[in-house]
Amino acid sequence: MRRSVFLLMLLLAAAGCALEPPPPAPARSGEAVLPTPFPTEPEPTPLPLVLAVEPDPVCRHLGEELLRHLEGRGYFLQEGRPAPADLYIGYTPPPGFQTWPLTSTLFVPAVSFWSPVSQVSYADLERLFRREVENWAELGLPFSATVVPFVLGEPPFPLEVAAARALTDTSALLSALEAHPGGIALLPLEAVDVGLRVLPVDGRDLLMEEAALPGEPLVRTLFLAWRPTLPPDVVGQLRAFGRERPTPSLPPPLTVAVVGDIFTGRAVARRIGSDYTRPFTPTRPLLAGADLTVANLEGVLSNEIRPPADPYTFLFVGSGHFTSGLRYAGIDAVSLANNHSMNFGSRGLSHTLTLLSQAGIVPFGAGMNLAEARRPALFTVKGVTLAFLGYDAISDDYLAGEERAGSAPADPALIAEDIAAARGQADVVIVYFHWGWEYTHDPSPWQQTLARQAVEAGADLVIGSHPHWVQGLERYRGVPILYSLGNFVADQMWSLETRQGLIAHLIFRGKHLAGLRLHAVQIEDYHQPRPLPAAEAEAVYQAIREASISWPGNEAWPIGGPRPMEKRRSP
Repeated sequence: MRRSVFLLMLLLAAAGCALEPPPPAPARSGEAVLPTPFPTEPEPTPLPLVLAVEPDPVCRHLGEELLRHLEGRGYFLQEGRPAPADLYIGYTPPPGFQTWPLTSTLFVPAVSFWSPVSQVSYADLERLFRREVENWAELGLPFSATVVPFVLGEPPFPLEVAAARALTDTSALLSALEAHPGGIALLPLEAVDVGLRVLPVDGRDLLMEEAALPGEPLVRTLFLAWRPTLPPDVVGQLRAFGRERPTPSLPPPLTVAVVGDIFTGRAVARRIGSDYTRPFTPTRPLLAGADLTVANLEGVLSNEIRPPADPYTFLFVGSGHFTSGLRYAGIDAVSLANNHSMNFGSRGLSHTLTLLSQAGIVPFGAGMNLAEARRPALFTVKGVTLAFLGYDAISDDYLAGEERAGSAPADPALIAEDIAAARGQADVVIVYFHWGWEYTHDPSPWQQTLARQAVEAGADLVIGSHPHWVQGLERYRGVPILYSLGNFVADQMWSLETRQGLIAHLIFRGKHLAGLRLHAVQIEDYHQPRPLPAAEAEAVYQAIREASISWPGNEAWPIGGPRPMEKRRSP
């Protein structure tokens, strides 16, 4: 169907006859009579210029701006009748016109968070949105689900989407994908939500794209275009208009990697010997490849404190050289808000704090007094400032006081104060709790209460450790809660669940959390986690899904809420 346009005419001078100059006033007595000047010749009026504008709010707005830009240079505006355009603002410039890109929007395909679809080709994407593919099994995928395409945003779209259902907002899209497990959506990158999973296209990770370049697939570009025969002065003014409106750049992708418990002592220390990089070699690409990496350091570091002889001790201490392994893994900050940071009293904590600081690793969640323990770790990366706060909900005897070393207590009043203070220094506030019943996938009621209180106080993300099993997810008031990331470097080889853990990749675009990617790992040889291939990882993700609470995609793939909780807590 032919696209309608708004046609506007630009006139360089008002039409009509030049006015005769008024006669001179009669001369007074004794004054010389000056000769009447010749009439001034009117400047020639060029042919009118017609501006065609697509019927789109953005195009209309830019058209109005362009007219104001030209008015100050002697132009007048008058509505014109349909005629071949001389100027154009829209997404499909007429053939032969010179163009200037004004804005570009990258569209991305997305599916439900738990969908087994992991990637798509551009050719298949076109077929999916034309409804030439009725079931995902037709693409060779090992599951059956009816394809239901959706679009979000204003047309035009960079694909043929006539067969897709149009939605108005992200909330409606999340609900639609919940109702249709085989759903796939095409939406602008800036509208992506953490409850969605953006699909790579032909191997390109669109969620991590640095720029939307005109002419690339899935990029919609808005152009200012003009006939090449326009006068040079007009073309100069059009180019000036384009230069004054530089193409907005996408906020750069910012990846934060977070892992769970890293033991420093016991069998971990015995296995690594003097090679402190060994625990992290298989997972280093997933850790060091992030812009910022954070972990829970479960134990003390010291070059003076001797490890206990008992191989089953609950007092964890490792060599101060362990920090070289942390740095090798790209770990930038560690939470010490746990029940092992004070295993050797204030002396052990002091050694740990000093060694970490000397290695350039920022500790948080514990300190030589309460003020230090409550202090956030602050990082500014790619123009975004992130604050990390750590709290210990397990220890009773080792909590910090006004003049006492220890970990930051998980006191809701203090947490609310700290979040408010961090909000004044940071764009994103992340709270890392040490909490929960051990050896269960299900978050406890008191974990849920603490998490929700942190969200209500203003936290942008809540993460947890200590249960030694991965636990479920929740989304509360739009804020993601990751109840437990499980073990990461640990010697608890006596069950499959204690060997399993997660690397969580938090993907920000500016201050907006656009994506969450979970990478399952499994610990080998009492100390070394390895990334799990998809087939092995599925059991880990299934356990998380079954224990999750109000997380997008839970109903679709394929569970129905949290299981009954069992109280299983060990000392």
